[in-house]
Amino acid sequence: MLGNGIVTGGWVELRNVRAELDGLLVRDSPISCLLASESASVAVRDCAFEKCKVAGIEVNASARVNATSVIVRHTDGPAFGVPERASLVVDAFEVSDAQTLVWADCEAGATVRMSRGRVNGVEASPAPCVKGDVP
Repeated sequence: MLGNGIVTGGWVELRNVRAELDGLLVRDSPISCLLASESASVAVRDCAFEKCKVAGIEVNASARVNATSVIVRHTDGPAFGVPERASLVVDAFEVSDAQTLVWADCEAGATVRMSRGRVNGVEASPAPCVKGDVP
């Protein structure tokens, strides 16, 4: 479990693990602030991701992320990215100043479920595999 810390100028990359992130701030990342990959199963709670070059949270390669109470700000790409077969569930989120809310490759098997989100100045651009309350 990673918790109550700050990662500046880097990122959190989780591959083929079960992990919990709680109370973490990740900022100024040259890639995605959180990358879950290779069948990782990750629970994210009360975390913030700021100034991420690629995405706030990126999930790929059969990974699963369940995120609750997350904030994503100032990303050059989407707040949430699922570029291949993987699963993201995000609840009680806040997004501002991102290129788009979510980018998901539905044809590759991406699935996204969203609920209770607040978005400020960000295009939703929903895809067919993005379900739930898309603001």
